Amino acid sequence: YHMKEIPKGILGEISKIEEETTELADALAQGNKLMALQELSDIYGAMEAMLGMGKMDISELQRAYDGR
Repeated sequence: YHMKEIPKGILGEISKIEEETTELADALAQGNKLMALQELSDIYGAMEAMLGMGKMDISELQRAYDGR
């Protein structure tokens, strides 16, 4: 479903976010909105997993964003 080989990342590490953003770019290049939405949700999950490794949660990210 992706046009090129995309290296797999490790959940909880930055490499997983990189994987998912590369997949998002590929979906957008294909003009596939449904796949892009799926990749955005995967990015959210990858961010949540990475935050969890540092004993934080997604609400702390939201607070950081709101306070900018």
